[in-house]
Formats: sequence, structure tokens, C-alpha cells
Amino acid sequence: MVSIRRIDAAENMYWDQQVQKFEMVHPLNAFGWGAVRSVDNWKPIYLAAENDGVVCGMMMVLVKKIPYSPYSIMYCPKGPVWNYEDIDTLAALLAHTRRIGAEHNAIFLRIDPNIREDAIVDGKDPFKSFGFIHLEQRWTFRNSPRDVYRIDLTKINKADD
Repeated sequence: MVSIRRIDAAENMYWDQQVQKFEMVHPLNAFGWGAVRSVDNWKPIYLAAENDGVVCGMMMVLVKKIPYSPYSIMYCPKGPVWNYEDIDTLAALLAHTRRIGAEHNAIFLRIDPNIREDAIVDGKDPFKSFGFIHLEQRWTFRNSPRDVYRIDLTKINKADD
């Protein structure tokens, strides 16, 4: 059975060690990214999914209060992270996040998991089954680009610069 627990600042090294074990890990999954975002009044909440004492998924949820209202918004940068075939872990993380949303009067949760589009086979998108909706536009002012390319700068030949 999958259980969810919150990770606090005292376990930041543990978070970073565990999150990097997942294939879909991204630099924005690092514990320190929550601290960076807290400068803009986002409150990071770190969740670890465990099955028999083994971490099987993680999710950083950023919560931001909407000024002059009782509401907030939630965002999960480049997450959640989990083993893609493990729907039970995803379900547990999202169920716990729903409870956090209720606690903070959130009006939505935005996610942008770091998964390849070809990982979604035969239109079986696990997020749709949990009620998520894909944005129509691949990029907008309020939406980071859907496709981000990376280049390994350590492999640049200095002589050719």
C-alpha cells in the first residue's frame, strides 16, 4: 500500500537523493527550487510516496494565495515524478494533493510532468483519468513552452568556439 508523507527542510538532502532516482527527474524537482519560488510568495510542500519503506514517487506542490481573496492556486513544477507504470503511486500523490488543495482553498492545480509525449501510448494519458485537461496551446504567456530542449555545455569543443 502506498502512503504519503511530507518532507520538511531538515530532510532536504534526503529529498534530493531520492528524487534523482526517477527517470523523469528535472532540475526543478530539487528541494532548493521550492526555496527559490518562496521569494515570490509560493509555499512549497514536499510529498514523498512510499511503499514498504521505499520511495516510489515524489511531488513538490507550490501553493500561492491569491491576494484579496480566500483562494489560492497550486503548481507542481516538472512533476509529479514516479515510475510511469505505477498508477497506484500517482493516484496516492494526487489524492493527497487534493486534500492540500482543500486545506488551502485552491481553485486549481497545474502540473507539467517531465514525461516524453511518446510515453503516452494509444492515447492512454493517466492524467486525463484523474480529471486533468491538456492546454490547447503549446505555449502562451501564462504557460511555459511544452517542448524544452537542453544542450550539454560540457561537451562543447572549446577549440571550435
